[in-house]
Parts: sequence; structure tokens; C-alpha cells
Amino acid sequence: YGLPAKFVIHCNSPGWGSDKCEEMLDKTVKNCLALADEKKLKSVAFPSIGSG
Repeated sequence: YGLPAKFVIHCNSPGWGSDKCEEMLDKTVKNCLALADEKKLKSVAFPSIGSG
């Protein structure tokens, strides 16, 4: 796709309106960071997740 990034970690946003949406978003971010650490990535950028 011609992206300047070596890796793209794709994730789905949690379903809003659920009583656990904040917990699910927290787990999503932590899982992405753990994967970035595993891949020894030096930087990570998060777009606005689940903003519509």
C-alpha cells in the first residue's frame, strides 16, 4: 500500500453503549502496545479509535 510504516496493527473499536466499553478499549490499547513491544518497535501512533 506504499505506507511509510514497517507495521500496521489493525484493531476494531469496542462497541459503544456497553457497560464494558472503557475496559475493552483499555485492553485493546494495551494489547497493541504489547505487540509493538514484542516486535521491538520504537514508536507507535494511535489514530482516534472508534470516533465514527
